[in-house]
Amino acid sequence: MSHATPPDAIFFANDNLAAGGLLAGQRARLKIPQDCAVLGFGDYPFAEMLLPSLSTIKPPALEIGVLAATRVLESLGVLPVVDEVQRLNLLDCRVIERESA
Repeated sequence: MSHATPPDAIFFANDNLAAGGLLAGQRARLKIPQDCAVLGFGDYPFAEMLLPSLSTIKPPALEIGVLAATRVLESLGVLPVVDEVQRLNLLDCRVIERESA
């Protein structure tokens, strides 16, 4: 934040790290999101309980689990491979807008 052009936002790899970023920002007397927005990833249950509440990305956890289990069972021969196995599977994530961004 001490650079000539401080960041407008910081995106963390998960909500745990983002919660630490919120706390560190508060200790540094930053106004979040006015001085710098903070975003996490995962939409962990505590994200909405933080002050300010944490904006985050919500991944499709159930879809990821079902897809992973299907691929494992296909590779073990338990499930038949109907078509060619897709190596890239695009799944929709949702932005959960809360007070931190």
